[in-house]
Amino acid sequence: MSKSPKTKPHHFHPLEISILGFSGTGKTTLITRLISHLKASWKLAYIKHDAHRFEVDTPGKDSFRATEAGASSSFIGNAEHFAWMASGTQSYFSQRSIFLDYDAAIIEGHKTLDVDKIVMLDEDHAILDHLPVAALGRIRAFVGEGATPSQTLPWDVPYFQRDSIEAIALCVETIWQLKMNLSARPLHALVLGGGRSTRMGRDKSRIEYKGQLQALRVLDLFKDLGLPAYLSLRQDQWSAAERADLPILDDQFQNLGPIGGILTAMQRFPDAAWLVTACDLPLLDRAVLDHLLSNRRPEKLATAYLSEHDGLPEPLCAIYEPIARMRLLEALGLGLSCPRKVLINSNTQLLAPFKAAALTNVNTPEEYEHIQTQFSEMTL
Repeated sequence: MSKSPKTKPHHFHPLEISILGFSGTGKTTLITRLISHLKASWKLAYIKHDAHRFEVDTPGKDSFRATEAGASSSFIGNAEHFAWMASGTQSYFSQRSIFLDYDAAIIEGHKTLDVDKIVMLDEDHAILDHLPVAALGRIRAFVGEGATPSQTLPWDVPYFQRDSIEAIALCVETIWQLKMNLSARPLHALVLGGGRSTRMGRDKSRIEYKGQLQALRVLDLFKDLGLPAYLSLRQDQWSAAERADLPILDDQFQNLGPIGGILTAMQRFPDAAWLVTACDLPLLDRAVLDHLLSNRRPEKLATAYLSEHDGLPEPLCAIYEPIARMRLLEALGLGLSCPRKVLINSNTQLLAPFKAAALTNVNTPEEYEHIQTQFSEMTL
């Protein structure tokens, strides 16, 4: 058997599975039927390894002529489709970035990759002799032509007849769900209070509503939800005495706004997902957070509400999955520090507003006076 590959966290996507087998065992047919069955719930990427030379461009077309002239890659697209054609080998970093915008990936072939596998069995089970040692331990199911295997299976994993699409699809989804379970992907919470508050003219993290600092009120909401909760501040905010008994994460990404606080938290706990809110949402309550949590889609990059005002994602009452860290860092590399733009341009689960005005933020003294008037009227 061939040499075992080096283990990596994932190759194309955190939720990936390889379906492999000899030519003629029906793997491509199985994959297309699986995609058709899963597409209603999953945004899927399909990745195929081809051991033979192949061409993806048409001789005579503009992109072909550009490549023939010496371009290393060419891109063509319109409002409905796009295609990227390139020569050479795709880097590990590049392939991980490309598939961030999909819920999961189904890989055809790539037998040497150390990923979960479903193996299409031939009559003699000869495919097993062609797999590297490390790959054998990643076999999650076998699929064959008959109702029962033609020979005794070497491992105690499920066997499916290749037309049992619903059962195979359930097996695949179970594998992905196990990867997303809370023990592997814990949820933490973060209150962002490190802004400069230039429009308000005073530190918004220290503003009280109904006799309590809003930042600490949200921390209490998170604790009531049973979540490890942290307050994001700049190092020059709050006194040592005030900080003493609080779970504070000092912003390590200076002068970048909310994205800096989020990335600081993700750097501290890289395997966690983060429920993030701003400290200037005085109408935020437990019902809104419960609704957000119950509609979380951990296979997405993030789960967020749509704004009542402009229909765009609300980035400061949202759940960011661990995979979002890579996209946020990419945004910084492109000179972008707005988390809303990241959500707009990523695989985000978007929710309709749950309660009117619940995510109203207070940025100016006038807005502060207005919300205080509302609170006074509510108590009359």
